[in-house]
Formats: sequence, C-alpha cells, structure tokens
Amino acid sequence: GALVRLTTESFIMDAFAMNIGEYHVYSATATPASVAYVRDDGQNFFGTYLTLKTIPQHRMDYYAFYQWNRRQTIADEADLLRLTLGTFQKGGWEKFEYDAEASYQMGKTMGTDISAFLLSGNVGYRAEMSLLAKIAVGCDYLSGTSVTDTKYKSFDPAFHTGHKFYGFMDYFIAPANTNYAGLVDVYARAGLKFSDELDGNLWIHQMSLAEEVSGETGLGQEIDATALYKHNQFVGFELGVSAFIPGTIMQQRFGHADVSWWGYLTTTVTF
Repeated sequence: GALVRLTTESFIMDAFAMNIGEYHVYSATATPASVAYVRDDGQNFFGTYLTLKTIPQHRMDYYAFYQWNRRQTIADEADLLRLTLGTFQKGGWEKFEYDAEASYQMGKTMGTDISAFLLSGNVGYRAEMSLLAKIAVGCDYLSGTSVTDTKYKSFDPAFHTGHKFYGFMDYFIAPANTNYAGLVDVYARAGLKFSDELDGNLWIHQMSLAEEVSGETGLGQEIDATALYKHNQFVGFELGVSAFIPGTIMQQRFGHADVSWWGYLTTTVTF
C-alpha cells in the first residue's frame, strides 16, 4: 500500500490505497494450461481523510473509504463493494468538551444492497482541581439488520479498535458478535485524580441490540475500572478490572446468568 499526505496551516489530507488480501495460485510447472487466466479474488482498500484546523480548539474530520473484495461467492457479484462516508467532530468550551461522529455505508455485499449507519457522541465536564477530574455521558448507535429487511443494514466499523469503545471485555465486536442486529451502547464515564502519581477511570455501559433477536434486545451491563500509577518518569503500572452482568440475550447465549469477570495488570517502561 501507499499513503500520501498534504499538510498546510489550515488542513491535513491523507490519501491511501492498499492491497489487504492477495490471491495468487502458484503452478508447479509453468505451462500454457497451468498459467491460464485465473480471476483475481484479492481485496483492496482505498480512502481519503481530511482534518480541518480552521477553528481554534475544534477538530473537524471528514473521510471516505472504499472496500473492494473481488471474490465472487455469488456468480458475477463481488463479495463486497462498500463506500463509507463520515465525519468526526471534537472540541470544547472552557471546562466542557464534546465529540461526535456520523457515518453512512452504501454499496453491495453478496449481491445485497447496503444501507447502514453509525451515530456516536458524548459530552463531558472537566473539574481538574477535584478528585472527580472528569465526568462524561455518551451513546454509540450502530445500525443492524432485522429479519424483515431486504437490505443489509448492519454497520461494519472496519479495522476498528472496538476494545476502546464498546467495553474492555470485547463481547461485542460488530457486526458478527451482535447477530448482525447492531449495537446500542449508552455509557457514563468518570475520571479520577487521586494524586499526581495515581489516576483512575470508571465506565458503566448499558448494552443492547439495535434490532430485536427473538423478541429481545437486552445484552446487559458492563463496568470497567482502571488505575494508572506513575512510579517515576520511566516506569508505570496499570491495573484494570471489568465485570459483565448478562441480560436476557447473553444469558440465553451462554446458558447462565452469572456475572463474568476479567482483569489485567501491565507494566510500562519508557526509555
């Protein structure tokens, strides 16, 4: 792949193209028959990303991504021809801050028209001189496909870092882990400042599907807590603990109603 970047005082623009899935059949003996034409079933990814810097303390991003999977599971239909158009906005005033994103996908997958969207946003307040350093609330909405839809409406955040947004326990990597029914994540976050060396964060997620599966949408609640201790300028420790309280769908999927737990401890050395 290749990426070209143009940087000015008012904007940054990236344009890229890459091969993300090569398809090649090697022949043991190069004869006219063995090297006859074979359809290229590889995958490509193209896109452009624009960041405007014209408003102080506000970031305005705009992007267009195109994915092309040339494999033909259905005759004469590419497995995926998808265009994603979107914008990300971030900024703040005094102690208030926000970010918001809207994205729409169109094209075809396996011969079916695509019409999917993502809406995301949160607002926060910074109280930098107190134990409660920051509070924020937000919602992520990824559209899904219902049993009656004739179009593919499941938003696919391709190549995304789902772990960063939809709970640290990674139950819901959309769209496959949500039954292609979408995802609604309503959350609250608190940032804590215990001392100059010790920071903490707490997230509470209410998870549900955007479309019903067997008459249900409830997935459950996840609580994520982390603490970061800076031992010195070179060494830091991070501790994380998460709990998931299953809703009806997750109880049916895993066969029980027990709370699940997950945790980690990491050490970072900078030199």
